[in-house]
Amino acid sequence: MCQSIAEQTGLVSVIMLQSLSARIIDAARSSAVDHLWTIFEDEIMAGVNKFIPQRKIKIIDSCPWITGKLHKKIKRRDRAYKASKKTGKPSVEMKFQKLKHEVQRDLRQAYWRYVEKVITLE
Repeated sequence: MCQSIAEQTGLVSVIMLQSLSARIIDAARSSAVDHLWTIFEDEIMAGVNKFIPQRKIKIIDSCPWITGKLHKKIKRRDRAYKASKKTGKPSVEMKFQKLKHEVQRDLRQAYWRYVEKVITLE
């Protein structure tokens, strides 16, 4: 029997809800509210871990002066570099050069702001 992913997921979620409700009903007769909450939380987290995709992100902490905004600008510069090498157009090359100089200037300013912040006692 061939089922779509949505049907399979729906079927599994119904089974999980039935399992959860059965566990809560069994525990409700003899357990405290805290124990019921723990059961509920464990089942929800198991469902989240099983059905919601997880994505690992790379955290760059070697340069604390690089902010999210600056990191985005660096990525934009890198994309412009790839495009300039791929196309070879002078206009794309000029855009890359402009971004390169902006990123370099912003990195230097961010670095010295960070150094001043670390050195000065406030």
